[in-house]
Amino acid sequence: MSWYPDLGTVTMIDAGEHVRAVGWLSDTQPFAVGDAPGEFLTLLQEFGRRWSDSARALGWASSMGYHDCELCGGSMASGNFGVPWGNLLFVAPEMIPHYVEVHRYRPPAQFITALMESPLPGTDEYRVAVARFRRLHKQYRERQQQAQVDHAAMWAREQGGTEESVREAALRYFGGCSPEICERIRQAFPDAGTDRPHK
Repeated sequence: MSWYPDLGTVTMIDAGEHVRAVGWLSDTQPFAVGDAPGEFLTLLQEFGRRWSDSARALGWASSMGYHDCELCGGSMASGNFGVPWGNLLFVAPEMIPHYVEVHRYRPPAQFITALMESPLPGTDEYRVAVARFRRLHKQYRERQQQAQVDHAAMWAREQGGTEESVREAALRYFGGCSPEICERIRQAFPDAGTDRPHK
């Protein structure tokens, strides 16, 4: 699993000024320790169990396989969940209850407060609470995809700007060359209206 600093604005699943990372631990980075309130740990475990409800409500993509705990190797998890708090969304890995219970990880106080005040994933109240973050995540994904399209177009242009280079760029950057992706790459060429790929 990737390491992200607590309260940073980037995680592997979402990013932005509204995002606050929590619990993305690594065996190479120090982290805060301390005792967590029992009621907090119980609720945190419930959020961990409901990570897929949270991910669906937020419009997050499925994760790619299981990750072992880097600190002990004694736990595996694959999901992530979000905890809304006003204009902020705390983004945590499913493994965070293990970190708190077994490794005495002490999340930031703001996260503890947010979790204690948040509705549970899978409820209508939760879906309402995260609706704006779902929209922000969609915009984030669209920006990511456009950046990928722009890189693919630049690569295709460097390869001669042919239709074949557009198809190769689609395969290289997107794993497939659907007509839609190829057209987006063509449209991203400089002066796309006049400087189209040639055969």
